[in-house]
Amino acid sequence: MGTTISFGIQKGGVGKTSSAAIVAWMLAKKGFKVLVGDMDAQGNATAFLTQRDIYDFTNKTILEAIQTGDPRPYIVPVAENLDLLPSEDRLAWLPEYVYLQYLPKHKEAKQSGEYARLLKRALEVVKDDYDYIILDLPPNPALPTQMALAASDWAVIVYETGKWCYDALGRYMEIIDFNCAQYGSDIRIAGILPTMISAVGVDEYYLGLAREDYGAMVFDSVVKRRTKIKEYAAAGLPEKQLKDDRDVLEMYSIFLEELMARVGTGK
Repeated sequence: MGTTISFGIQKGGVGKTSSAAIVAWMLAKKGFKVLVGDMDAQGNATAFLTQRDIYDFTNKTILEAIQTGDPRPYIVPVAENLDLLPSEDRLAWLPEYVYLQYLPKHKEAKQSGEYARLLKRALEVVKDDYDYIILDLPPNPALPTQMALAASDWAVIVYETGKWCYDALGRYMEIIDFNCAQYGSDIRIAGILPTMISAVGVDEYYLGLAREDYGAMVFDSVVKRRTKIKEYAAAGLPEKQLKDDRDVLEMYSIFLEELMARVGTGK
């Protein structure tokens, strides 16, 4: 059975999607079978990996996978060894589906917390088919995040080294703890990934503060701020790599080695 890893924190613009997508792509390049689940209604991971309009996938997304309990009809191959459960705006309707359609028919699911495990149940249908399932989480702690955490074996906390994201770290860990207590999830924190670091004192200050507060939980790896990462969102990940590409991907390669050492090598 594969390993499910979520990339999240309740802040936007911190590098969650680019980190999740690049890590998934690199795992696939290593020969691992990988599925990316886009749990953000913005659909950024979908656009990043497919280089298509997210509305191409309307009615064929992770929302339908959750509703039916079977992801297989909605999985989109995007590269060798790399598949995607896409997302688009209608994922924002997930709470409406759960609270107005699912729970009235399954009243016991509210008390048991089963409604928060709907994604987990759906992914279990295909989990044996993959070495890794990578979940890209939205920038808030609402129901899609709770479902993704309940479905995850490990959480990578993506930390843009600044005050607002630093302030969010402790609360996000509380959200993970709540998920374990409320929904019986076995999720563990893989670590805190520092991202979007510039060569300025304030970034180094908040990186040091996180290391002081959270110790070895903070990955040794860091992802520096690079324009090339934004280009990947617009143009896709490169098959032919130039020096700038190699410099960027080397940062993620170092992180990936550290991540795999912590979570294991899939099946």
